[in-house]
Amino acid sequence: MIQMNITNSCINCGACAYVCPAKAILQPKKSWRIKNESFKPLSSSHFFIVPQICNQCKGFNTIQCIEICPMNAINTEINHYDIIN
Repeated sequence: MIQMNITNSCINCGACAYVCPAKAILQPKKSWRIKNESFKPLSSSHFFIVPQICNQCKGFNTIQCIEICPMNAINTEINHYDIIN
């Protein structure tokens, strides 16, 4: 599984959140809910991607947030643990 991360290079312009089709990118300090469970923010300094919501832009040819980010602040990482198990 691929994990999406926003780095400290983020300038909080919000472009990524605007184009995210899954609405998986939230503002700093923003908590969120899935079903009836609340979660704390993953960052207090910059936008962040909620891994439980992000679907890596399934159905698109490119990952939208990576394409629009002016700072190249969004990275992908392969979670090798998920691949093995």
